[in-house]
Amino acid sequence: MLRFLFLLLLSLVMTGASQPQESQYEPKERSQAKITFFNLADGEATLLQTDRKKYYLINTGEHDSYKQLIEELERFDVKTIEGIILTGQTNDYCGNMNKLIEEYQVERIYHTGTIQTNCQPEADVTTTTWKEDDEVQLDGISMKVIFTDEEKMSLHLSFYETGVIFFAKGDIEEEIHITKKSLPPFQILKIGEYGTGNAPTEQFLEKTDPHMAVIFTRNGSAVNDGLIERMHGFWMDVYRLQQTGTTTIEMDKDQYNVPSD
Repeated sequence: MLRFLFLLLLSLVMTGASQPQESQYEPKERSQAKITFFNLADGEATLLQTDRKKYYLINTGEHDSYKQLIEELERFDVKTIEGIILTGQTNDYCGNMNKLIEEYQVERIYHTGTIQTNCQPEADVTTTTWKEDDEVQLDGISMKVIFTDEEKMSLHLSFYETGVIFFAKGDIEEEIHITKKSLPPFQILKIGEYGTGNAPTEQFLEKTDPHMAVIFTRNGSAVNDGLIERMHGFWMDVYRLQQTGTTTIEMDKDQYNVPSD
């Protein structure tokens, strides 16, 4: 009888030991970041959601897009914004910055060059100046400044194997400058100057083979139809936000995905 009880107790202990334990650590394979290009009536605004569920905003759109921007931030349940990155310093980039600083407890502004009067923070926030070739980590998302021209800057953003280039000017000078750099892979282009310029050129597309392009909307600006045709000729998916609406890209360890909803 004692032998039977001993064996029963041993069996229960062994069974308990074989049960999987709930891990406090989330494996890297399940890591994910998101980048959302907001469809604003005027100007640029892009939301970054890091792997740690922190939010950064690249540009803030024009003043008259404020209501749309707030509606989008609410739709994505954004309560606070860690920092705002300005890739340009005209009102279509920083028009809503000061309102967002107050409403979303923004702690830091990132920019290049000298802060212009129209983009000057009214609240007491930390401003950080980025220079060409600066590299930073924003909670798992890597960013590198790949071109600057006064208050404009182009960025390379990456999360694991997915890369995004944010063109600032959309001209040949910027493209040639970027082409000379040794960059990690990228599949997605945010087209500069609302698609009004001539870049990316055929040579750039042949060399880099991107898969996707995103174009914001600017009141009074007409998209270069030849540029759209060129990108389609390279089998790129072109997201003109005025037509496609707000677009999110989900990035994980192995790939990126554009949800259909």
